[in-house]
Amino acid sequence: MITPSRRLARYLEPQHTDDAAHVVRTYYTPRPTGGFTGAHFERLGGGGDRPAIADEFTAEDLVAVSMLSVEAVGNAALEILLHRRNHLCELLRHVPTDTTLGAVDRDCPDFG
Repeated sequence: MITPSRRLARYLEPQHTDDAAHVVRTYYTPRPTGGFTGAHFERLGGGGDRPAIADEFTAEDLVAVSMLSVEAVGNAALEILLHRRNHLCELLRHVPTDTTLGAVDRDCPDFG
């Protein structure tokens, strides 16, 4: 089980829902000077759940995760996009594209 940081845990308490809503609105509000890049990761390039590419890893996916401050260095990118592509895409086929993260059951099976 993942334990949230104390800073995040505060926003998960019922008495702080207004504060949590403010933080989420701030995160997703477009800003002329850039704002939070993570607010765009799931929509970059039209979104990774488009039917034509829903079960594929693409270079756009690697750019999208960089919006979350995750770096896919050269060797990792080659593994994902070339060397382990077939295996990873097969695993990806088991992930539903019509479910939001908030709706995923906490006891969801491990696909690894």
